[in-house]
Amino acid sequence: MAPLEEETQYGLAVGAFPNFRSAEKMLEKLKQQSTEGFIRRTPGKKQGYQVIAGPFSSKPEAEVAAKSLKSKLHVSPKLETIIIPVSK
Repeated sequence: MAPLEEETQYGLAVGAFPNFRSAEKMLEKLKQQSTEGFIRRTPGKKQGYQVIAGPFSSKPEAEVAAKSLKSKLHVSPKLETIIIPVSK
């Protein structure tokens, strides 16, 4: 298997939840808005999950999505850079 390289993209943190089921519900809401996303453990905490919308290939693309999600889902997304492993 070829070694992986890192690619930096943008994501939007749309919520943090104490349990996986609550995070899944938010992820479903994202998908209903035709926005991809994923769930990850909350960084630096033993428990908790964070829902990230994206990835987006550019900062402007992420900012447009943030405005849309804010008005449609009434959340305050936080722009983050995310590292994605990709094949060489």
